[in-house]
Amino acid sequence: MTAVQGPRRPSWRERLPVPTLVPRARDLAQRPAPRQRMRALMMSDLWFAGFVVAWGLVIAGLAIGEQWQGLATVVWVPGFAMLFLQWPRLGTGLLFALWIFAPFLRRVLDITAPQFGPDILSLTPFMATGAMAIVAYRKFKPPRAVNLAVGAVILGFAVGIPTGFAAPLALIFGVFAYMSAILGVFIGYANGRDRVFTMEQILLPLVLISSLYAIYQGITPRLPIWDQTWLVTSGFVSVGSKELGTFRVFSFLNSPYTYASLVAVYLAVLFVSRKVTLLRLVTAIVALMGIFLTQSRGAWVAVVGGLVIITFFTGGKALPRLIGLALTLVGMYLALGSTPAGQAVAARAGSISAGVDDKSGGDRLTAITTYGPPALARPLGAGIGSVGAASDLNPAPLASLVDNGFLIMLVQVGPIGFLLVGFGVGGMIWLIVRGSSVEERKSLLPLLAPVGVFVPLSVFSETLYGLTGFILFYALGEALGRRYNGPVVLDARQAAAQLDAAPVQHKL
Repeated sequence: MTAVQGPRRPSWRERLPVPTLVPRARDLAQRPAPRQRMRALMMSDLWFAGFVVAWGLVIAGLAIGEQWQGLATVVWVPGFAMLFLQWPRLGTGLLFALWIFAPFLRRVLDITAPQFGPDILSLTPFMATGAMAIVAYRKFKPPRAVNLAVGAVILGFAVGIPTGFAAPLALIFGVFAYMSAILGVFIGYANGRDRVFTMEQILLPLVLISSLYAIYQGITPRLPIWDQTWLVTSGFVSVGSKELGTFRVFSFLNSPYTYASLVAVYLAVLFVSRKVTLLRLVTAIVALMGIFLTQSRGAWVAVVGGLVIITFFTGGKALPRLIGLALTLVGMYLALGSTPAGQAVAARAGSISAGVDDKSGGDRLTAITTYGPPALARPLGAGIGSVGAASDLNPAPLASLVDNGFLIMLVQVGPIGFLLVGFGVGGMIWLIVRGSSVEERKSLLPLLAPVGVFVPLSVFSETLYGLTGFILFYALGEALGRRYNGPVVLDARQAAAQLDAAPVQHKL
């Protein structure tokens, strides 16, 4: 009998794919001619090309004229927005870095390349935030409830616009500063929907670097020339002096309290973080040393009060960390209490118990009793720029210095605007926690923790302006984005690509 042989298996040479030029030739034949490709260009492409050309010409002109502050502004404002569109993680990280390092860069440029004219670089973080917020809003448009909450905050500040026309420059700067910080909500919302990263990840290296520089300021016998020159030219006397032993570090920022507020926010975020790594512990210890060297008693009270509030809302689960923080502070005092810096910090901390008998505490109480009742009697307030940071541009400010964020807002926008801002921020928090499970609230705690610190921080300084305001609204926006992270609506090309990549289901 002969064996039945099956079909012959092809050899490896026969299994090689046969090259063909037909598809390639067909593609070349179907490729449109250069004139046809030009006609197929959309008007938006032409506008973008024109913008790039104009952008390059402006950059070249500023570089030739050695206008470095203007050059940095022109490069960073649209550049960060375009980076955010393509790489959200990189764009957002650079924006946070700009908010923190821009004051330091201005001080260095004043020494290395002094120039006359307006301080454009001080406005760059605000403009970059606004440009990036526009891109973020178009990328992920928030739902109506979120827009209503943000709109309530904006409307609250808008209440103080009509009465602020007496000082136009202060009004314009105040509105610009407050609104750009509020727009951070949309940047955070887009990142929350994308789930690209959390705020804690970007604050970790920035706070570590800032705190190391703050400690250097505190231990060096003489400040760097850029810091010393800025103190002399700005007349910022509340920083103190090295000679008298009253110096208060300010790191890369322009104020000890601003740096202390940054550290306070990060400590609150780290306090409820799920992961405790060696790098985070080292950063926390370095940041604690930096915040002590600021000698900002209000920030110290805000950290303690905020962490107690957070511990209460976690149902006591964060109590071990609160105890560990207290033991860390005791250990730092025992280790550094004998040094001059440690003695200055201990003396400053001891004055907290004086309360209103202390000059600073008495001034704050006087400001409340002096400006509080008249502010309640003015429904529309005294106007944006009448007090606070924007009042530096006001030729006749209502008060030269008011160290109370709640009072500053009440004086500027009156009780109506004050309530609208409160309802807007409260509405965002309610949208975040409404209907959330226990696990979801745990994952959102690092983004809600800054709110617990901002409440006591606002008792001692203006927090809805500048870096602190941007961080607050960004954190709320990212938490909202994570809560509303549902199915993303795809355009036709994305949907077709996903259908092509999906496995084919065969029916039996």
